[in-house]
Amino acid sequence: MARILVIDDSLTQCLWLTHLLQSLHHDVVATSDLQHAMTVADPNATDLVLMELLMHKTNGFEAGIAFKRKGFRCVYLMTNVDRETDAIWASAVGLEGVLIRPVSIGALKRAVDNALARTVVEAG
Repeated sequence: MARILVIDDSLTQCLWLTHLLQSLHHDVVATSDLQHAMTVADPNATDLVLMELLMHKTNGFEAGIAFKRKGFRCVYLMTNVDRETDAIWASAVGLEGVLIRPVSIGALKRAVDNALARTVVEAG
């Protein structure tokens, strides 16, 4: 079971991802408030951050960098637009990748597996 933080300014997306991830038996906290998440989220209690790339008030790349600096091990951005440049930028700034919506269960499972593998390696 992974501990996953979902951040999206769309309540519908938060609810959908929460439902999907909980159906895969993961512990999920979802919020539409990025600033609140940055303040209260604990990198030691979170295996994976899934965050919207294009939020109304902030740039997902900048927010992803901030989460990595706080010690979060695995951060993926999500977007509705499939652009190769987003994946290149995500990699360049140290994020794990970009998931294209609608996110398939297979893509979510791979992201979670990647996060859990990082957790095991860092704990070992």
